[in-house]
Amino acid sequence: MRTLDEAEKLRLAKLSIFDKINKGDWYQYSKEVELQKIVKNSSQKISEINDKAKENIDEARKLLEDFLPNLPQSSEIYFPIIALEYPNRFKVGENTFIGSVAKFSDKSILV
Repeated sequence: MRTLDEAEKLRLAKLSIFDKINKGDWYQYSKEVELQKIVKNSSQKISEINDKAKENIDEARKLLEDFLPNLPQSSEIYFPIIALEYPNRFKVGENTFIGSVAKFSDKSILV
């Protein structure tokens, strides 16, 4: 495990969590309340969308499009989705297919 010196700790303290992630800097998820809130809210929303998909796929798709502002109309997504933790930064290309039981939890997709 890498030990951070005081200068590095001070530098990191000045950065937002998203700057740290985008730069590949070190951080502790357990101390990042903002990230935890995003992940918890996303989990609840995905659960709601999956429940709706059991009744009506078209309505579930509409909820998913509202949840994922960068989702192309041409994408094909099957439910259930297991996790999608950072919806505002999630992007897929046109005509993308995502099969059921998909899980997106990697913060490296942040752009």
